[in-house]
Amino acid sequence: MELNNYQKARIKEAIDALSNRYAAITDFFSPSVWDAYIAELNKDATTDDVQLLSNGKRPPVSMEQLNLQKEAGLKIADECQRKVKILEGISYKGFKTLDDYYDALQKNPWLASACGNDLLAEFESGLKSEKQEGNEPTAEQVLIDNGYEDVVILKNESYDSALIGVSTDNRAIYSYAKMVEGHMKKNDCSEQDAAEWIDWNTLRALPYAGAGAPIVMHELDMIKE
Repeated sequence: MELNNYQKARIKEAIDALSNRYAAITDFFSPSVWDAYIAELNKDATTDDVQLLSNGKRPPVSMEQLNLQKEAGLKIADECQRKVKILEGISYKGFKTLDDYYDALQKNPWLASACGNDLLAEFESGLKSEKQEGNEPTAEQVLIDNGYEDVVILKNESYDSALIGVSTDNRAIYSYAKMVEGHMKKNDCSEQDAAEWIDWNTLRALPYAGAGAPIVMHELDMIKE
């Protein structure tokens, strides 16, 4: 999904905000400004014990503490630059699939605060519409069509074809084998790689999804006499 002009403008606002923060931080820690800041802090400082006691003056600020402050500030500036590059990539390329979108959110949870939840919802809605136009109903759409709009699903489009039912306590049921097949097809990888990815990135997260978490079912082979 390519971004429209409005969406690009919203992302540019986020980029500008991060860029301005980066500029402010790096300006503050530039040699001239930083040295002037330290000089101002130490303007009324003294190491004379008598003056400390009689005049209420304070000792010089610890350079160790100041250096830690500077180090932390520059790390924030570097993080601003990193986020700007990610946003520029999104503005230029958009999102190819829902998987790309969900993956970006998982790796960069700060996108919600940087772009706004309304813009992210717009991205998600657009990607789902594109998928539906391709005659591939999403798992969410299948559940809605069958009256299960409140059921929690696995937000990975390669799992949509693995949805096989709903439990009596309204939990989505997925076939593990079909999840592997869908991941292999979507990501052009081996069965082993797909299984390892699902085990590590999806199954490990299910215990934290609450009481309505989806069920992943391992199908048993028929027992022959």
